[in-house]
Amino acid sequence: MLKFSNSQLGYLVVRIAMGLSLLMHGGVRIPKWGAFSSATADSFADTILPYELVYVFASVIIIGEVLSGVLLLLGGRFVRWGCALGILLMGFLMFGSGMLEQWQGVMNQIVHVLILYLLLINPNTQDPTMSRE
Repeated sequence: MLKFSNSQLGYLVVRIAMGLSLLMHGGVRIPKWGAFSSATADSFADTILPYELVYVFASVIIIGEVLSGVLLLLGGRFVRWGCALGILLMGFLMFGSGMLEQWQGVMNQIVHVLILYLLLINPNTQDPTMSRE
């Protein structure tokens, strides 16, 4: 039987929960890719951002969320890249939410950033620059 310390078990379940959250955020949008990108671009009509730029970035959001989620779920050496991608993605999403003055969205994205950061700096996340003895 596998034995985990509380720290290891906590890390594992938070990593899986965040991976599933990000995977599902992007995954449910795949079947409605065009509609999601169009609706997102339309929502920025009253901002300085051009429709085409927002449309393309909305597509990037889908890819980024799915990829970040998959990397977190794969575990091992992929976790750090999943966290880094997720944090970067959340930064862009916070910019967009700020442009739309959707402050609750910014707060939700900050929570994701904090959890991803805590996963990234956790000793259980493999760091290839550190030697394992």
